[in-house]
Amino acid sequence: MYFVHTPGLKVLYPSTPMTQGLLKAAVRDNNPVLFFEHKFLYRRIKEELPAGTYTVADCRAAVRREGRHLTILSYAAMMHTSLEAAEALAKEGIEAEVIDLRTCCRSMKKRF
Repeated sequence: MYFVHTPGLKVLYPSTPMTQGLLKAAVRDNNPVLFFEHKFLYRRIKEELPAGTYTVADCRAAVRREGRHLTILSYAAMMHTSLEAAEALAKEGIEAEVIDLRTCCRSMKKRF
């Protein structure tokens, strides 16, 4: 993705319904932000959301599954496929960690 290599540009690509909080944080950010959503996730992924208005202040990567043998990095709809692959590996005795990137940018030090 070309935009990821542009310095100073934040690229958000969420994989859960917390999209609403990330989108609000992106709109309120003074820096340029590109926000992508994968249409496959619409009405397929369910998650409890906080009541009322909220934003996701820290959009850095999130560990979705703990593991010790290998790490799978993913974002958007492929994060759910990665979780399924980790479950299949667990049946064979391989513990895979799954990390949801949520943001794709050159510097992960910047927060919203």
